[in-house]
Amino acid sequence: MIKKCIVCGKKFNSKNGIITCSDMCYEIRNKERLEKNELIRQNKLKREHKQCPVCGKKFEVNKSHLVYCSAECREVATKDKKKKYFKNYYSENRDKIIENNSINQKKKAGKI
Repeated sequence: MIKKCIVCGKKFNSKNGIITCSDMCYEIRNKERLEKNELIRQNKLKREHKQCPVCGKKFEVNKSHLVYCSAECREVATKDKKKKYFKNYYSENRDKIIENNSINQKKKAGKI
């Protein structure tokens, strides 16, 4: 997969989700990341704030990939996603599911 290096902007062939084009760019990025984290630890740099999509509460982000303010909100969102997925799956495959269920019931009853 062709990606653009987040340090120098050069395009390169990325494997396994690598986001820098060379060892030198990796070292530069790592140094910047460590310096930023140190400033955050020393409270010289404000942490990012996000709004939870489930409850609407604003929360301080410790890790950039966080989306939800708590484990409870994450679980609610996961349940909603699963519910939507299975509802959509059932509506698209309803006939097939009903047919398979009737075949399984007949097998259990000993008719097949």
